[in-house]
Amino acid sequence: MDQAGILAQLDAADDDSCFADLGNGYSFAVDARLHGYRDAGRRALIVVRRTRTGSNWPESGSL
Repeated sequence: MDQAGILAQLDAADDDSCFADLGNGYSFAVDARLHGYRDAGRRALIVVRRTRTGSNWPESGSL
């Protein structure tokens, strides 16, 4: 698979709301990491994120 094919899959996942949402009005990402792995026939992206929810953050200053 070439670069265009990979980007097309990521775009399709985003359109279907299957890709991790790293920021919105209800969940604040305080740490986000994207790991990529591949071998001869497969590729994987792993998204790890730590979030804080609530309307009083970041003013509260605590996690």
